[in-house]
Formats: sequence, structure tokens, C-alpha cells
Amino acid sequence: MAKTLEWMQEGFQTYLNMRSKVVGIQIAKDKKNYDAINFKINGSPMYYCYYVKLASKGKGYKGTLAEMACETSTKVLGLTPYYSDDEGPKGWHDIQIFSSFNLSKEKHAQLKPASSDHYGIAVGPLESYDHSPDILILLLNPYQVMRFMQGYHYHYPEGLNVKMSGQCGVCYESTMYPYEENVVNISALCSGTRFICKWAEDTMMVSLPFNMANQILEGIIKTANPCENDTYKSKILEKASNPDINLKDNYFTKK
Repeated sequence: MAKTLEWMQEGFQTYLNMRSKVVGIQIAKDKKNYDAINFKINGSPMYYCYYVKLASKGKGYKGTLAEMACETSTKVLGLTPYYSDDEGPKGWHDIQIFSSFNLSKEKHAQLKPASSDHYGIAVGPLESYDHSPDILILLLNPYQVMRFMQGYHYHYPEGLNVKMSGQCGVCYESTMYPYEENVVNISALCSGTRFICKWAEDTMMVSLPFNMANQILEGIIKTANPCENDTYKSKILEKASNPDINLKDNYFTKK
């Protein structure tokens, strides 16, 4: 595994006190690209969000349309043609999650699928990759999200254009939106994935393009001293190699 990937895996887990692995997502645009990914193929169809759940526990898989169980995610991820103009909004309206068909149509239009067709997708722990994936997904609680954002703003002044609707939380909000727009996003997930994957109630997802990961992680490390309390600093000290961490040194307890 490349040194930078090892640094990221250990860095995010240590400085955010994560309970799970950092998940890497690789979008395969064609069969050649897909075949080059050194992950196992799952033997039967499985929900895309469950692939992410398994990856967060250390298991990596890849799959094409045949290995995906959720129709919506296959359309959002570009593995099969997207819904017709009224097909998707009608489905949302029929299950009564919006007050009118017009509102359902408006909200559905905000959910933009893959801009091109894709052959397959790989989902695995970052440490299992021998190359850089496209997207990283971090499973965090609200406190950890706060620390991530402090690290993000260490280098990036602009705020986030967060897409968080409670719908398509993993396939769109945590994968295709950051992939297509090259942005960080935060998701509270959706009812479907919380039922399928049995996520903890405090679990949120923060997703980011791989090309932003180095600077964000550096920011998380640099802001640990001013922004963390001693309880969390002690946890970092237990895990980190040569950490620049000082107890009783943060901006909110200094006199």
C-alpha cells in the first residue's frame, strides 16, 4: 500500500477517533478499468450501502449491475439508465414523502445522477487499495464531523454546499454528488440505508474527493491542539506516532 494511503488511513482514524475504517470508492468507467481493480466480486446482489458497511469493517468488494440489489443506487451511480422525467418523482410522491407531485418533481430534479455511464464500482477500506480511489467516505458522529470541518477550514475558506435531504444518503449524497462536483459533502443518511445496514443512530457520513484528503487531514492534525479537549487528546496520544499534542492547551480553556 502506498505510503500516502497508509498515512491517511491511520491519520483519519487516530485524529478523529473513528470506530471504523476509512472507506474508499473507485468508479470503473469501463471493463478494463474494472478488471484492473484487485477486489473480490461478491457472489450475489447486495445493496450498495451494504458494500460501504462491509468496507467500513475491513472487507472490500467490487461489482457491476449484476451484483447490485438496489435499483435506485444503480441508476444514481450510472450503472443503468436513469429514471424518465416523471418515473422517479412519481415513486417519491406515491410513498408520500412530499406534499405534492410538483414538489416531488422539484426535489427529484435536484438529485443529479452520474453524468456518464459506468461499468462497475469498487468499495473497500482505504488500506486495501494499491492505488488512489476516487472518493473517501468517513463514518462519523456529530462531534467528529465538527472536528472534520475544523480541519477542512484550516486550508479551505469556502463553505460547503451541503446536499442533505434524507434521501439517497449513501449512493447520491455520499458518493455521486462529491464525485461529480469534486466537493465535500455531509449526509445524515436515509431511512432505507439505516434499515438495511443498521447504522448507529449517531452515524453520519462525510465524503470527500481523494484529491482533497491530504490537506484536510493535515488541517485536522494541525487543529487538534487548539480545538480538542484533553480527553480526546489523550486518545490521540495513545495511538499516534510522534504527535505534536499538548495537554491543557486549547483555545476554550485558556485564561
